[in-house]
Amino acid sequence: MKKIINGTLYDTNVSEKKGAYQLSFENGICYYEEILYHTTKGNWFLFISGNPDWPAVGMQPDLQTAPFIKVLTEGEAKGWAEGRLSADEYCRIFGMPEQG
Repeated sequence: MKKIINGTLYDTNVSEKKGAYQLSFENGICYYEEILYHTTKGNWFLFISGNPDWPAVGMQPDLQTAPFIKVLTEGEAKGWAEGRLSADEYCRIFGMPEQG
């Protein structure tokens, strides 16, 4: 998917897929997916697809009808990864964070 946002082209075909999060029911009727991408220019974005009636889409007022692209800052991308990916996946994408 290609989308121009604020004069910048975001393209899932030329950006690097970094991680993915999926939800679905066994019957496959309701399906929702978020894929985190990183561009060659260093920008982050989510490609969001699935059933627009899925509750995860409806509960977030900033989300549109899927599929669409949502631009993220690096901090937002890290926050997304913390909540959606395993610790190993996070470290593979962003490096090892400081230990607590």
